[in-house]
Amino acid sequence: MKTIGKYQLQRFLGRGTWSVVFKVSLPETGKAGALKLLQPNPVLAELLGMEAMKEIFKREGEILRQLSHPNVLPLWDFDYWRNKPFFITDFFTTSLRDIMGGGHVTTRVIKLEQAVKYTQEILRVLQYLHEMGIVHRDIKPDNILFTENGIINIADFGLVYMDSYPLKGILPSNIIIGSGEYAAPEQLARKKVIPQTDIYSVGVMLYKMLTGCFPRQGGELSNINPACDQNWDRFIKKALAYDPARRFTSAREMEESLLGLYPSVPKQP
Repeated sequence: MKTIGKYQLQRFLGRGTWSVVFKVSLPETGKAGALKLLQPNPVLAELLGMEAMKEIFKREGEILRQLSHPNVLPLWDFDYWRNKPFFITDFFTTSLRDIMGGGHVTTRVIKLEQAVKYTQEILRVLQYLHEMGIVHRDIKPDNILFTENGIINIADFGLVYMDSYPLKGILPSNIIIGSGEYAAPEQLARKKVIPQTDIYSVGVMLYKMLTGCFPRQGGELSNINPACDQNWDRFIKKALAYDPARRFTSAREMEESLLGLYPSVPKQP
């Protein structure tokens, strides 16, 4: 069986623009883990340069090492294989993108209670990250992962904004960080990101879970999903305000407002 370092590869999990991910078994215990190996798209590697990409990948591992939260994939190990960095985290079985299904534009509608539960857990970990001085700036279904025990984890910390660990000097200043429809207006305009930047992305993701489409395609939430009234329209409008100052002031405030709309999901400690 093929190995990377001391880890035996079980199966291929996926490929992104930066890396490939495998399910691996850990030596001695045989416990399953996820191995993320830097293997960028050739175009991206040409644009940024492999040395810069290695530095960014290393930065992601170092940031994960500083974090301790049940909804952030814990870093188990960091090493190099054939001069490429890789790290090991908990094994995950699926992503929110898989659960939503469909294509990029049109996806499956998630039941209201489940969508609220997912969003609540995401907001809780974002509150933690924001208090740590981190703005994720790439919240989207692909980066919401589920472990074998069904625990939600936020992944992909390579390009996060962190007060104490800037990317300046590593990443070209003209690069837009974020993903299409999920990116807040200030990201697309290359302006400074703040916690409300992530709140915008969560608002887009919640809307898409409840409608199967992006906000610019659908219109008022209450006109599409019969489980939502006009209070939901106001909630989404606030989360997606063009001006960050008009959005929720924090992930915690957004969670409290969300649970005011759907109180049957208990507030987590």
